[in-house]
Amino acid sequence: MARGAAKQLKGVRELNNDYGFSGFGGACPPQGHGMHRYQFTVWALPFEKMEIPQGASNALVGFMLRANALEQATLTATYVNE
Repeated sequence: MARGAAKQLKGVRELNNDYGFSGFGGACPPQGHGMHRYQFTVWALPFEKMEIPQGASNALVGFMLRANALEQATLTATYVNE
């Protein structure tokens, strides 16, 4: 998916990441900090659209995903900035 494509889709909303803004902050741990793990999870849900309340926290969305998931798969990537 191209950068910014999610903003063009009707009904799509991004939550804030750990950096405090929506979007991908990039994989760049501090130099010499050791290996960092980055996890990407896709979810199979029993409906086309999940209704998420405006201002919902990441914790609430995680709860809603886990409560409704048919299946999920996670890819873990690692990166070291030497």
